Amino acid sequence: MDTDAPLIVVVDDDASMSQALHRLLTAAGFRARVFGSVEALAADDGDRTADCLVLDLHLGGQGGASWYASLPASRPPAVFISARQDPVSRRSAMQAGGHAFIAKPFDGAFFLDSIARAMDGSDRRIAAP
Repeated sequence: MDTDAPLIVVVDDDASMSQALHRLLTAAGFRARVFGSVEALAADDGDRTADCLVLDLHLGGQGGASWYASLPASRPPAVFISARQDPVSRRSAMQAGGHAFIAKPFDGAFFLDSIARAMDGSDRRIAAP
């Protein structure tokens, strides 16, 4: 594993989705860590070492958007994912400061491109194609 590769931290309460994203990210050359909740991530301080966060918008416990919005301005960029494709979910993700909102299921290449764009500060995205 390349210790210089960017670290992507995934928070999703769906274990199969987390596992699939971990495999996709590592196959693309990223380092990846997964957590089942924002509480588990915060307890581990994983948000402080991440180059990008991938957050499920609707989690058990504290939701991804409200947690991300509470972080200091120096936080890593975030890509929000959700099975809900409604305008309220998209708006919630973007108002929290997310770089992208991608509706599940999504294309792996689009997902990886959204992460790259988030890390380099490119234009924000509001939905998968």
